[in-house]
Amino acid sequence: LFRSQLARGLGDDVELIPWIRDRILPMEGNETEEDSYFSMLLFGIEQIHSGCTTFAEPGAHRMDAVARAVETLGIRGVIARYVATRGSGIRVPPSMTARTVDEILALQEEEYDRLNGWADGRVRYWFGVSSIFNNTDECFLRTKKIADKYGTGIHMHISETKVEADWSKENLGRTPVRSEERRVGQEGRS
Repeated sequence: LFRSQLARGLGDDVELIPWIRDRILPMEGNETEEDSYFSMLLFGIEQIHSGCTTFAEPGAHRMDAVARAVETLGIRGVIARYVATRGSGIRVPPSMTARTVDEILALQEEEYDRLNGWADGRVRYWFGVSSIFNNTDECFLRTKKIADKYGTGIHMHISETKVEADWSKENLGRTPVRSEERRVGQEGRS
C-alpha cells in the first residue's frame, strides 16, 4: 500500500485493527496532498525496483495526488477511495470521507469522470468500500449499482483478520465473504 510508505515502523508491534485505528487513520487524517504524492512516489519507486509495473490501491483519500504520482512514475495503477459510512470502533477522520452514502457516491463518480484513464490510460478508477466493518448495506448495494453503470470494479478489504470474521459472524450471521455474496445477491448479479 502506498500510504504505508510514510508510516514504516508504525505497525511493527500491533495487530491490524489497532494499527489502522490508532496509527494509520490519525496519520492519514492529517496528511496533505503533497504528503500523499511523495508517499506514492516512494511506493512506486520500490515497486519499479522489484519489477512490478502495476498496482491496486485499495483505499486512498487524496486521489489526485495518487494519479499525479502514477503519471510521474510511468507505471499503471488501479485506484480506489477509502470509504466509511458507519462506525465500528474505527473512527475515520472527517477529512478522509464524505458523511453520507449520497455524498460518497457523488464524490466517487466525480473522481471516476476526472481520473479514470488519466496518464494516457495508465490510471484506472474503481469504486471503493473500505471494509465490512465501516460500511452499511446501502453503501455496498449502491456502490455495486454505480460500478456496474460505469463498467468498472469495486475494491475493498475483506477477511483480513480473525477479528473481522468474528465480528461478521456475530453481527451479520455469516463470514465476511458470505455476507458480501448475500448483499450482492439481494440486488441480482450483472
